[in-house]
Amino acid sequence: MVRHAHAGSKEEWDGDDRLRPLSERGRAEAMGVADVLAGFSPRRVVSSPYLRCLQTVQPLALRLDLEIEESDLLAPDAGRRAATFLHSLARQGGGPVVVCTHGETIEGLQKRVVQSTRLPFEPGSPHEKGSTWVLRATGGRFVGAEYLPPARPGAVSLAGGAPIG
Repeated sequence: MVRHAHAGSKEEWDGDDRLRPLSERGRAEAMGVADVLAGFSPRRVVSSPYLRCLQTVQPLALRLDLEIEESDLLAPDAGRRAATFLHSLARQGGGPVVVCTHGETIEGLQKRVVQSTRLPFEPGSPHEKGSTWVLRATGGRFVGAEYLPPARPGAVSLAGGAPIG
């Protein structure tokens, strides 16, 4: 699960917030996301339909020749629906899925996804712009979590091509 890369300040953006693009720093972070997550060999890329999220996972999707699936269930106001969606992905199995969303959505997920587990993905856990939480699921339950801070282009995958957690 990726938090979109840096997109500048909401307060300084005059247009529709859904169309707020990545900043130059954010574009570099998006390349770093691709460098790190390509090693996981994701089979799907699912994103909030907001431009900054789509731009964050675009380099990864292009590198792996995957379509980006847009889902309103990852939008900033998704609330409980985002947790239900994440759990459904865990139950489906079928290999790694990259999900890109927003800080407020991740905060809500931190409250809801692991309530009954002892994972480090909990309220107050980090979720910087351009960062990733690698969540591992077995049998539809989350059993592992690892935080990866924002990467820069050329970063070596901490996963070495295998899930962490």
